[in-house]
Amino acid sequence: MKMNRTTTITVLGLALLAFALPALAEDTVDLPAQTERIWAPTGDVIGQDNHGTATFQAKDPHGNEAKGAEDWQLVQKYSGQGLFGYFRTKENGSQYWLRGYGDNAGTGGLVGKFDLGGNIPGQFKWNIDFRDFDYFYDRTSEMRAPGFAAPPPPPELGGLPKLNWRRASIRADYRLSDQFSLVGGFNRKCRNGQKGSLLRGFGNTGASAPGTKLFDTTTNEFWGGVGYAGGGFGSDLNVSYRSTSGTRALEGRHNFNDDQTRFGAKLGLSYALNDNFKFVGHGATSKLENTGWDNTGIRTYDLNGETTTSAGQIGLLARLGKSANLAASANFRSLDTDARTNLGADVQQATARKRDSQDYRIALNYHGLAKTRLRLNYRYGTSNLDQTVAEGDIPGGAQVGDFQVSDQTRTQHDFSFRARYRVGIAATIKAKVAWRKQEIDDKNPVLSNPGNQLTYWMGDRDLNRYRWELALRMRFGRWVRFDIGHQAIDQTFERKEFGMSESTWTANRGFTNLTWSPGGGSLDLYGMFSYGVEKYSLTTDPVPTADMNAIAYNGSTMRFTPGATYHLGENLSLEGHYEGVRFEDTGNDDVIKKLQADHDRMRLRAGYDISSAAKVWASYTRNEFDENRWDDYIHHLYSVSVSGTF
Repeated sequence: MKMNRTTTITVLGLALLAFALPALAEDTVDLPAQTERIWAPTGDVIGQDNHGTATFQAKDPHGNEAKGAEDWQLVQKYSGQGLFGYFRTKENGSQYWLRGYGDNAGTGGLVGKFDLGGNIPGQFKWNIDFRDFDYFYDRTSEMRAPGFAAPPPPPELGGLPKLNWRRASIRADYRLSDQFSLVGGFNRKCRNGQKGSLLRGFGNTGASAPGTKLFDTTTNEFWGGVGYAGGGFGSDLNVSYRSTSGTRALEGRHNFNDDQTRFGAKLGLSYALNDNFKFVGHGATSKLENTGWDNTGIRTYDLNGETTTSAGQIGLLARLGKSANLAASANFRSLDTDARTNLGADVQQATARKRDSQDYRIALNYHGLAKTRLRLNYRYGTSNLDQTVAEGDIPGGAQVGDFQVSDQTRTQHDFSFRARYRVGIAATIKAKVAWRKQEIDDKNPVLSNPGNQLTYWMGDRDLNRYRWELALRMRFGRWVRFDIGHQAIDQTFERKEFGMSESTWTANRGFTNLTWSPGGGSLDLYGMFSYGVEKYSLTTDPVPTADMNAIAYNGSTMRFTPGATYHLGENLSLEGHYEGVRFEDTGNDDVIKKLQADHDRMRLRAGYDISSAAKVWASYTRNEFDENRWDDYIHHLYSVSVSGTF
């Protein structure tokens, strides 16, 4: 097995440690200085007190506005934000709340979140949640090919693609008695609009404007259940009904009409044998029906499909003495699909697919050694797939023409080991090692007509992935927190057919972090630095052409984030934060110009306490993206807000 390895040198750690040494004389406790929510909206107040914030923001944009809209979802030059929370607790302990957030920085219309709920302890609880957000997408393709590796930019879409997501949910819990309870709810999700696609427009390749995917879909789900608990035994039964309808389209290529319904049921059981042993079980079944259609631009096909799923799980939770805990489970799942595509009354293609899978897991936690915590996990999974695809009739039918039979077996092992060791009272070492091995035995398909392969076939393939992490956490005195560590991934994927090909992926990242309050709480300093390298390659990397993306990838990313917060007296607070990212990809620099991209954002913020319950904020934020192609932009954001509690 071929293993490509890279190394990372983590720097800045010793320099940051030097700043922390004066605090060693203080009493050592694990209470680091509070890390500020540095990128939160100006005037953001979070908590269980009644609060409200109103913000006005002005944007001064430069460069590629579409790319800036995709990165930050900011379009409007002038916009407003609002955030509020209202909480009430009655004398009998009943609680009610109303929370919301909204802004018009995207399309100019109001979007945001609304949350309303109540709780009568031990009797009734309810909640209504509504969310409405817009997402914007760039007008140009991100494909790196010799045809447009650098300016001038490639063709772009005429408008700014926008996709709206709207979600709503209602939930209620009611306790009938000490043993029985009811729960039910309704979920709704809507998508409307378009998003950029990596595919080119119909019939175009290479340096062409990207295509767009269009959505107008709605999903509704009703669900309910009953629960029982008593005498160490617990159970819950839930049923649900879900429907999806609407249209999707890949502009100029493919149109879909969704018409799906799904029925589902779940049963959960648990029994506590004693304080040390508990058995759990779970069973579920569902049935999905699809009666939509799709159109390829030439003709329309009717879709008729049915998928039935059944699953079960048994598990054991055990306390092994005073120093160890054990969790073990076995999972079983079966999936049956029968689907066909019709043109009028004629069957064009039909599929019969069955997959059975099993999954066994065990986890052991041990803390019997002084200052040490250990955790061991192992998982073994296997699945079998039998599939028949036929033309002219359903598989086994009298009118079947060409057909293809597939047989696949998949096995997977996952192993991980975690350890934590406390070095004295000021430092802790954490380590993790994980390994995954996946083997897929994809037998040669049986073809009635060797010249007509009906489905894609990859052949036998193996995957091996190693992952490890090592970190040192240090707490010096009351006001210093320092972390340093390393993370790495090494993966190899092998295809054993067609002369065998191999792809490798390696990634290494070193990081260090410091939070320090040298002023005893009036001054907080924050610093983070990380450097990572990542490489992806095939055994024989194809040379990019004008119509094909780059295949090889060799990227490095450096990220640094210094910041400070200063409390001047009791009323004035000053904040300054900066984040810089430096990225470079040299994987194809012999054919395509190397890709370099810098991300920078800075925030300066000042807050003044008008009174004990009100505060005014002013801030300046600068977002910059600098790439050696065509997507550069700079955003200057100015905002003023007033927040208060009541």
